[in-house]
Formats: sequence, structure tokens, C-alpha cells
Amino acid sequence: MNIEIWLWLIAIGIAIGVVFFSRIAALSFWESQIERENPWAGALNVWRVWIKKIPKEITAYHIGLAADTVTATISNDIITISFLLLCGLVVDILNIFQIIMLFGAYLLIKTSMIILQFVFEDYLWHILNPRQDKFGFHTFTEKKYPSVWPMPRIISRIIPGARIIPGEYIYAILATGGLILFAGLFIAAVSRELFSILWAIVGWMIVVFVLLILTAVITIKAPALHKKAAEIKSWVEKYSVEHGA
Repeated sequence: MNIEIWLWLIAIGIAIGVVFFSRIAALSFWESQIERENPWAGALNVWRVWIKKIPKEITAYHIGLAADTVTATISNDIITISFLLLCGLVVDILNIFQIIMLFGAYLLIKTSMIILQFVFEDYLWHILNPRQDKFGFHTFTEKKYPSVWPMPRIISRIIPGARIIPGEYIYAILATGGLILFAGLFIAAVSRELFSILWAIVGWMIVVFVLLILTAVITIKAPALHKKAAEIKSWVEKYSVEHGA
């Protein structure tokens, strides 16, 4: 295989991972600032429905947040694809089978990315929450996280300390890998290249690896970030008092 293809794949995977993480971190920060010590919109005056099978509450706040995530990402993709078409960058005439396969791959990849966003956003909510006396990394080490599904035994045996990770995080990440595998199969049906499956899986692994690395950095730097945020807040309050703002 051409080494340039692999270099492009790595570069694109890293770029997607960094941009994707930036969005996740921003949403986590925003949501934690709104909810603070009351997770799952506990203090917000919104309607909520208890779903026994999950088991979890579904709130209007989180439905709106999820709708914003889905519509924003899909609309951005539509704009990008339309721009490429208008610029003549997509010139191959596709038959109906190829269009269906590529659209299916797109839906699978998009679903995978949305699931990854929810997983990492949920974790970073605890890390970036200003109420570090109640939340933070100790939420997981002290097993205070309300995990629905336990960690798979095989993973907890292979990876030391993995038991502190909620099982649903692992299941969700593995599910995204399965979706990407099927997306690779759809793309291979169009390109008639089995390597498309490998490229899809490797690209997914690069994105997940970047997300894990950046999440680990934020976790380590969280105490310093919260300290700096407290200093900025104190300075702003002092400035407001002195200048009557």
C-alpha cells in the first residue's frame, strides 16, 4: 500500500479527533456550568419522564441538547457535501446502489460519532464541573457514578483499574467500533477495495485514541484549571465591586 495514504489517514484522524474533542469539551463545560451540583438537569424546571428499561430519566433539557447535537452535525455535513458538489469536486456519477451504500455508511459513521460524543461528554461533565467537592475523578474512583451496566469481567481482568470505568462507557465505545466496521463494508461495496474496511477501522481507532489522550490530559490538568478559573472569578468579582459593573 502507498505510504501516503496511511499518512493522510493518520493526519485526518488526528485532525478529526482534535476538533471533535474541542466540541465535546465545550459542551461538557457549558452543561456542567448550567447543572453544577444537580446532575441530569435536577434543578431545572423542565418536564421529565422516567424510563424503567434504561433506567433513566428523559428530560426536555437533554432532548433539546441531543437534538442540537444531531441537527448541527448533520446540517454541517450537508453544507460541506453541497459545497463539494457545487465546486465540481465530486464528479463521479454514482448509480442508485452506490448512493444507498454511501448514505448508509454516512449514517453509521454519524451515529458512531454521536455515541462517542455522549460518552466522553458525560465523563468530562464530572471532570469540568465547578463543584469538585462533589464531582471530579474521585466520582469514579470512589464508585459514586450511577453505572447502569457493570464493567465486563474480561476487561477488568486484563486492564488494572478498569473497574472504576462505568460499563456503559465500554459497551458504547465497542458499539461505535461495530458501526464503523459495517460502514467500512458499505464503502468497500462501492470502492470494491477491501482495504476500505481496514481504513475505516484504523481511522476510528485513531480518533478514539486522540479522544482518550486529550481526555487524560484534561483529567490530569483539571485541578490546575479549576484553580485558575477560581482566580479569574475572584478577579472579575473584585473588578465589578471596584468599578460598579
